[in-house]
Amino acid sequence: MSLKEDLYEQAYNSILKSVPPETLNKLQEAVVMRHMANLGHILAGTEATVKSIVMEVEKEFDVTFTEMTNGSRQRFFVVPRQITMWLISKTRKNITLEAIGALFDKHHATVIHAFNQVENDIQTDLEYRERLAMILNRLGFETTWKQSDIGRGGEFTFTRKTNHDKTEAPVEQECEA
Repeated sequence: MSLKEDLYEQAYNSILKSVPPETLNKLQEAVVMRHMANLGHILAGTEATVKSIVMEVEKEFDVTFTEMTNGSRQRFFVVPRQITMWLISKTRKNITLEAIGALFDKHHATVIHAFNQVENDIQTDLEYRERLAMILNRLGFETTWKQSDIGRGGEFTFTRKTNHDKTEAPVEQECEA
């Protein structure tokens, strides 16, 4: 069961336990369902959407999604396109490489190349890493960078900040040199 489903079930059971079964009527049941719908809206905000990712990258790099998908090989458009692909893949585990490629009218091999480029740039470019961290922070993630003890590179990780009980749901993401 996912974190969201667990929280939903806990809230539902908590609400039901607060009302004695013999007094639970249709109106009270409707109130419980309304509370559950509100909780659903709150929990829906705990996952980055493709739209929110695209909007944050557009804002950070001052480009539009149309410009990112125009096929240009200019670095001004390639970098935000690659970052968007990487972010979608790392924060939305249910989206395939083929689907990400289709979003940008690219082949899945191009998406793989984008991932490799982003991973390399995270390791070698401080400004790039900081911009990526700012985007992730605005999307509701906390980022950390641990410099490698044996030279160049390090480990870049991010975890989802949640707004319910101050716990974090880890996102499996590590980049090592």
